[in-house]
Amino acid sequence: MTKLRRWHSMKKRDGAVPPASESGGLPATGKSEAGPDRQREKRHRKKPFPFVTLSAAIKKAMSTPAMKRRLDAIPIAKEWEAVVGESVAQHVQPTALEKGILTIEADSSAWRHQISLERDDLWQKISARFDRDLVKGIRIK
Repeated sequence: MTKLRRWHSMKKRDGAVPPASESGGLPATGKSEAGPDRQREKRHRKKPFPFVTLSAAIKKAMSTPAMKRRLDAIPIAKEWEAVVGESVAQHVQPTALEKGILTIEADSSAWRHQISLERDDLWQKISARFDRDLVKGIRIK
């Protein structure tokens, strides 16, 4: 039986405190050698939840580059069906406008191919309907 086991059995029996040599270098008080005055560090302090208004959170979300690209395409998306026609609008949608490049997404490869053949006509329709500098090119996804 090891010394530490013996000490545990003595502690149960009569509440004994081990000497420093049996406790692995700890003094008989049970405190570390760093000193009895030393307090335990608080590493994980809870920080209060930062108060943010809803309007500030929305402004922050709207200022991200990804959101700006989508917001710039909103005027085109609103009138998309009138520009391209009802049948095309069911399968092809504008998704973003970044640096003058309108990104449109088709739901199948057949529609991607069809739109790529009509890219110049589509660009002319969009330029006639909106500001000519708004859309400088079309990217099909």
